Amino acid sequence: MGFVPTEKLTNVIDNKYEAILVAAKEARVRNSIAQLSDWDPDHERPKITSVALDRLTQGHVEYSYVDPDEVPEVVEAETEDE
Repeated sequence: MGFVPTEKLTNVIDNKYEAILVAAKEARVRNSIAQLSDWDPDHERPKITSVALDRLTQGHVEYSYVDPDEVPEVVEAETEDE
């Protein structure tokens, strides 16, 4: 898939900018999986971004919003001075 029409993205997610953010995060996940597996970058495969956009337009990507008030605070570990 070389070009994704905006209409395809907005059929899945109303805001096209939000759709791009979701697709970018999906591409990062796919890239991490490819790096951890026995992935040969010289082997001809579709680009990860294209795969992510494909999956998004087909409705295979799940996403949700996180309420900032519900995110637990990160507590840094205390270090002892030696």
